[in-house]
Amino acid sequence: MNPDATADRWYRVDADDRIVEVDPDWDQFAEANGGHTATSAHVLGQPLSDFLSGDVTRMFLAAALEATRLTGLPRTLAYRCDAPGMRRSLEMTVQPLPEGEVLVQHRLLSATPKASATTFRYGQPPRAAWYRCSQCLRLRAANAATAWQPPEQLDLPPAARSVVVADTVCADCLHAAATVAAP
Repeated sequence: MNPDATADRWYRVDADDRIVEVDPDWDQFAEANGGHTATSAHVLGQPLSDFLSGDVTRMFLAAALEATRLTGLPRTLAYRCDAPGMRRSLEMTVQPLPEGEVLVQHRLLSATPKASATTFRYGQPPRAAWYRCSQCLRLRAANAATAWQPPEQLDLPPAARSVVVADTVCADCLHAAATVAAP
């Protein structure tokens, strides 16, 4: 296994999608981002799906891992993963390894400050007011067939500092994943 030296974070899963190894700086990154329950002591040996929100998101990542295993080819998928006060664009490369293992590498492409103080909590409709794409973070109202829009474009009242969302994967991201070419 040779993780790309430019990858910011990486982990390796076994043939059953259990996390079996994380990068040497994993714990430091988790602690610095408030992820006390995401340190290596908490994630090693656990199913990757335990750390994903939403059935569609779980299926999406499982399909990417399985496609990599079946084709023997790496796949690179773009996604967005914001931090408080920071908009971050990343890419995830899924690399097949022997015996059905997969190396998952994440690389930060850009990070820009954002003014929005809105936080997102997880729930399911009817409690969730919005569907959020776990890949691009765009949102769509849960009770209407509206267009997907970036969170920065939501017209929320100033008092709406916390929004309940249900994670899914939008059609655009599903299509991009289905047509992704090996790097």
